This record gives sequence, structure tokens and C-alpha cells, in this order.
Amino acid sequence: MIVLAECLLCCVIILKVPYTEIDWVAYMQEVEGWWVEGEMDYRNLRGDTGPLVYPAGFLYLYAVLRKIAGGNGTDIRSAQ
Repeated sequence: MIVLAECLLCCVIILKVPYTEIDWVAYMQEVEGWWVEGEMDYRNLRGDTGPLVYPAGFLYLYAVLRKIAGGNGTDIRSAQ
């Protein structure tokens, strides 16, 4: 029951609250360096907010979100 309520609340929030870009673009840039360009050295993975500081699981998760969001991370509604 709680999971259902949480799912409904999440849908309402996505539909009613205007999107505000916080770090999405930077995350997509970091994933692009790893996924698209093939860079494996963490010291070289960067976005607009600076170097990548998250563990590798972050890259895997956001690579999936990038794929869901149109393949290049631009269809944010789909990723939400």
C-alpha cells in the first residue's frame, strides 16, 4: 500500500512541479566521457560542475538513465 502511494505521489510531482536543472547536464557530461568517449581514467571524467567524484555505480546508473532519456540525455521527462 505504501509503495503504491509513493508511486502515485511521484507521478503527481513529476506532472505538477516544474523541472529545475540542478546537475543533470553535468552528470550526462561525465557519463558521456566514460560511455561515449571511452575514457576510463577518473581524473579525466568531468562535467560543468567539476571532476567526477561519485563511484562507478553512479556511471552505470546514469548511463542507463541517459539511454532512457533519448540516448543522449535530453529527454529528461522519460528519465524521470
